[in-house]
Amino acid sequence: GVGFAAAVAYEVAVQLQPPHPPPAGSSGGGGVVATVLLLLEDPRLRRCCEVASQPWFQLRDWVAGWRPDLDLTEFAMVGRLLEEQVNGRGHSAQMDYVGGLAPPGIPRAQWDLLAEEQARSANSRIGYGWEEMQYSWTVLYGMVEALHNKHCPQRDDSGRTSAAIATTTTTTTADSGGSGGSGGGGGSSSSAAVAPGAAAVAEFAALPAWEAFLLDLYALLDRPGAQLEYLVRYRPAAFIDEMSWDTTVRDLLWTASYLKSIAHTHKPAAPFLGETVFLHAAPPIASVISGSIRDFNAGWAAGATRSFALLVQPVRMVRLHDTSAPAVAGALADSSMESAAPSTDSPILALTTLQLQQLLSEAVNCYSRVAAIRQQLAMTTSTSGVPLLPLVPGSLST
Repeated sequence: GVGFAAAVAYEVAVQLQPPHPPPAGSSGGGGVVATVLLLLEDPRLRRCCEVASQPWFQLRDWVAGWRPDLDLTEFAMVGRLLEEQVNGRGHSAQMDYVGGLAPPGIPRAQWDLLAEEQARSANSRIGYGWEEMQYSWTVLYGMVEALHNKHCPQRDDSGRTSAAIATTTTTTTADSGGSGGSGGGGGSSSSAAVAPGAAAVAEFAALPAWEAFLLDLYALLDRPGAQLEYLVRYRPAAFIDEMSWDTTVRDLLWTASYLKSIAHTHKPAAPFLGETVFLHAAPPIASVISGSIRDFNAGWAAGATRSFALLVQPVRMVRLHDTSAPAVAGALADSSMESAAPSTDSPILALTTLQLQQLLSEAVNCYSRVAAIRQQLAMTTSTSGVPLLPLVPGSLST
């Protein structure tokens, strides 16, 4: 996600690649040889970068300040629906929706200008500091999620903590004809007993959905101290004392900043000549990161691929779909693949062993062709700077 792991994988692959392209049918000699570089996106970080650029997300709290009667849940729901409009109309549709919420006494034209100015100010947040902030939010959510999963064994269907469910354990005994066994019919009696650790579970707030968490932190964007205070509500007080919590959060943020710094200053000295496969789940209708080569070259999410993107061309972009239409074999033909599970808030992309084997097998078979292209592209550093070959589109059929 932050790009550090990808940078390490890139450098390891460069060190392990054979000095020359192996002949057809050859394994390239003894020892460990890297012929494929497999990279995976962080879906949460990508969604963070995507949603933080949407007008409905940027303007929610601003509109609420003018319209205290506004139903924020409905506002977010409508905003998400408008975000998914095709043909690039999502942004304008969201601004039109915000325009229709002008407070009484303010002309629509003036309200539109105010909204556009606010959105323009939000979009001016770019660069290293903004990328580091988004990554910090992602790792903080992961930390809180891990704590909830550890100390709240009972969760709802979406996988998030449900304090109401974990607070009590209810045992229902149904009587039929005066017997004490369980069965259908007759009256029933129920008794509630406090589950072990239930009181401790109820002491900290249930984990919100990823976007709801982002909305809360975005409202506190210019107040880092308030963000840390907000995070405290998710501290499992019965299991982690205040000092340990502060130390954990501080160390996590320091580590995230350090890794981001390393990834940002990563400057590869040599190209990787093998096939590079990038797995992602970016929806093609997205307005910021839609799964294109351009997105990969621009750094994907928070600059994760920026340092080495141009050195792994042509990269093969593989979108993991959430629909259940084509089979895996057919999907591989157009560099796309069906995921093994429906979309969730999980930071891990769903991929079966068979799918991974097919991807790697095809990538290994492409080694000689891709290595020749990479060698010619790498020569641009010793020429006048003009590429000898144009960058090849990533959707290659093998």
